[in-house]
Amino acid sequence: FKGVNLAAQAVFSIDKEKPIKERLDTVSDLVREFMEKNGISAADIFIGISRELAIIRFIELPMAVKENLRETLGYEMEKYVPFSTDSIYFDFQIITEDKENNRLGVALVVVRKESLYPYIELKDRFGTGGISGIDINTTATCNYFSRKSNDQGQNNILLIDLTDKTISY
Repeated sequence: FKGVNLAAQAVFSIDKEKPIKERLDTVSDLVREFMEKNGISAADIFIGISRELAIIRFIELPMAVKENLRETLGYEMEKYVPFSTDSIYFDFQIITEDKENNRLGVALVVVRKESLYPYIELKDRFGTGGISGIDINTTATCNYFSRKSNDQGQNNILLIDLTDKTISY
C-alpha cells in the first residue's frame, strides 16, 4: 500500500429499529456530509456488504464455455446455489485457465436480491456517477487499491461499510 494515506475516516451508529427508509436517509446524509467536510467532490464510491450476505463458490468448467460464461452460469446456477436465477445477482471471476486439461477455474459470487435491496437503494441516492461498485467488504477494499494504481489524476475514493448497527467510511 505504498503511497496510500488515510485522509479521514468516521464511524456512526445507525438505529436498527428505525424503518429502512429512515436508515437510508441517515446514511445518505452522513456520507454527503463526510464528503463535503473532507473535500471529496469527485470520489468513486465502493459500497462494502457483509460477507455473510454472499455465497462464494469455486467451480471448474470446460474451457469451451469461456466465450459465453455469464450465460452458462445463469443457465446452470441452480447447480451451484439453492436459489433461482431470478432471485439473485451474481458475478464471477476466472481464476485459472488450464489449457492442458481444457478447464476453467471460476470464482462465483451470489447475493440474493432481497439482501441487496438496501444497498441498491443507497446507490440510487448518490446518482449514476457516484457508485463504482457494490462488493463484499474485503473485495471492495481490494478493488479500491487495484483501481487506484490504474487511475491517473484521481486522488480520492470513498469506501462505505454498512454493518448491522454502524456505518464506517
